[in-house]
Amino acid sequence: MNSEEFRAFYRRYYDVSVKLASRIVQSHFTAEDVTQEVFLYFYRIKDRLDMSSERKLYSLVVTETTNKAEIISENLM
Repeated sequence: MNSEEFRAFYRRYYDVSVKLASRIVQSHFTAEDVTQEVFLYFYRIKDRLDMSSERKLYSLVVTETTNKAEIISENLM
């Protein structure tokens, strides 16, 4: 995945990640932090991401966001 493809991926799924994380951590600002961590992880593995399937990409974003948000939510309690 090149830089332009990653930017498009980020723009496409940023709001999905923030909204999901917000429901889990109950804070928009923390949700934005979660989303940044999620996309930093994806940037690090961008050459291994399969861009051929929207369903797979969506699933990856949801799974990674949920996992990171739940970890942070647990640490906030």
